[in-house]
Amino acid sequence: MNCTTIEAPVGLRAESWPAALASAMRRGIAGIASRRRLRRHIEALAALDNRTLGDIGLSRGEIRHVLPHSHRPCL
Repeated sequence: MNCTTIEAPVGLRAESWPAALASAMRRGIAGIASRRRLRRHIEALAALDNRTLGDIGLSRGEIRHVLPHSHRPCL
C-alpha cells in the first residue's frame, strides 16, 4: 500500500466500503444522541427536590447509577 491508495479491510469488498462507513457513522451518531439523552434525563432528575426523588424511589446519589442501567425509557 502506498500513500495514494486505500485498501479495504480483509473481507470487505471495495464497493461495500461506503456502506460500512455509513453504518459506522450511524452507530457513532446514535451513540452521541444516546449520551446526550441520558445527560438530559440526569439533569432533569437532579433538578427535582429530595422529597420528590424519594417519592419515585430514588436518592440523589443514585441518579447517575440507576439511569445508565435502566432498560426502559425515563421521564
